[in-house]
Amino acid sequence: MSKRSPEVVKISSPGDLVLAVSQMLGFTPTDSIVTLCTHGRRRRFGLTLRFDLEVGCVPDQLAAVLETRVRHQKADGVFVVIFGDGPVLDGVLPYREVADEVAARMGDLMLDVLLVADQRWWSYLCQDAGCCGPGGTPIDDQSSGATAIAAAYAFAGQVVLPDREALVASVAFDSDPGGARAAVEAALARQSRQGEPARVLAVRTLVERLIRAGSDPRTAVTDGDAAELAAFCHDVIVRDEVLVQAIEPEPREVLLRVLRDAVRRVPPPYDAPICATLAWVAYATGDGALANVALDRVFATDPDYSLGLLIFDSLNAQVPPTMLEQVMREAGRDLRRRSAAG
Repeated sequence: MSKRSPEVVKISSPGDLVLAVSQMLGFTPTDSIVTLCTHGRRRRFGLTLRFDLEVGCVPDQLAAVLETRVRHQKADGVFVVIFGDGPVLDGVLPYREVADEVAARMGDLMLDVLLVADQRWWSYLCQDAGCCGPGGTPIDDQSSGATAIAAAYAFAGQVVLPDREALVASVAFDSDPGGARAAVEAALARQSRQGEPARVLAVRTLVERLIRAGSDPRTAVTDGDAAELAAFCHDVIVRDEVLVQAIEPEPREVLLRVLRDAVRRVPPPYDAPICATLAWVAYATGDGALANVALDRVFATDPDYSLGLLIFDSLNAQVPPTMLEQVMREAGRDLRRRSAAG
């Protein structure tokens, strides 16, 4: 799913579009098909879908799945980018059957179908040799559009990782197991002596402080704050207060960075609640790739964790991220009413 850009950046060439896809996914895919929905006269990006192109995939079945999800989004247009793995020989584009099937099914919406391989791009649809020759077009990561895209994401603290494995590693536990486990246990014991209203106020204060500090992408979450936040997330009501802090886009993107940093300091078996919180905020931001790898950690610890299952089902059903915003707003009103009644 697409990641909300930190600012509006104009994309004016297929090469810039390819670079933008990697920025939105958070990693550079290989042997994948990526579908980008566009909306409105300015063709703003909406839903972004990525599927592995596995050996033996059935083109018409894959195209049918993509078409169903794109039309469910009521997109005005669609770009499809196929990422290969290896050079193109003699101008013969791989995955031609997939590209043709997708273009046939969504011809009324199709803006272009591109192949990316060996740092070049080709169009499956363009027949003009002067525009799209057999050797493809080099991807210029120093173009003005590419520079603007990279600068916008870098300003928000978002980098492109080399592959999905690197994305998984970016949210994997990476600290001293014994010390981290003891810190979370101490935080859980400390919070158990507080009433629910006090815990809600405490987590609100903590998250607001972390968001203020996290506005500088160079700021790291401390081990103590990570343990405290992880412990708070074990209480469903208190955890929902964290989600409420992600209602508005700007603090949501900062909170996403905070949570990505925090989960690396939280070990099993205490990581499912905070990793599910990360998955929810990532999904609300439009980062389905990050939501999925966060869910991997959730289910490794607790396959039945309810928030994780809810997010998993929402991802499979391609529920729009805007619906999560509405859920968060309703949860915020419920928490405020609960606080006032208490």
